[in-house]
Amino acid sequence: MPPGPVSMEQFNASELDKGKAAARDIYNDLIKMNISGKFDSNINEMKSRYELHKAALSYEDQSVLDLYKDSLGNAYMAIKYSADKCPIKISKSWISHNSIDIPEANVTYKNTSKRDIDAVVIWNKCYNNFGDYLGTEHGISQNILKAGHSTSSNWDLNLYELTTKVHSEVYKVHFKDGTDWINQNID
Repeated sequence: MPPGPVSMEQFNASELDKGKAAARDIYNDLIKMNISGKFDSNINEMKSRYELHKAALSYEDQSVLDLYKDSLGNAYMAIKYSADKCPIKISKSWISHNSIDIPEANVTYKNTSKRDIDAVVIWNKCYNNFGDYLGTEHGISQNILKAGHSTSSNWDLNLYELTTKVHSEVYKVHFKDGTDWINQNID
């Protein structure tokens, strides 16, 4: 039978490192589940992943992992929040014409997250003067956008020469740390 509850003071640095590594592995699994779109908003999924990892550890490592349970719950909430909130805010989108009179979608946007972004995919939905939908051009920018900064990008609309209006939406964001945010509500 294992002894009762433990405290941080009962473990040496090596044991604490194992517990931290296990907590980090679970956190990374949660991020991967979020990126793949398989992350259920129910906290029971996070608890199941926690228990699965915990079962594979020795009793000592399990006790250390229990000490990190609250931080895993906080990690879950951070991931859930980031899954819901788009890290890019589009402030303006408009049509201009290049030197050979091809319409261009121009979009000004801001990184509202606390992490640097190194790629953005924006869907530019094209319309004519009658408001008829012509199609969607996928614009990609792979410039670094620091947290809190704004930028503008533009893309030629070669396939949609009758475009006079554009509605732009963020489809995907790639962060410099290697993680992605994907718009699950885009149509």
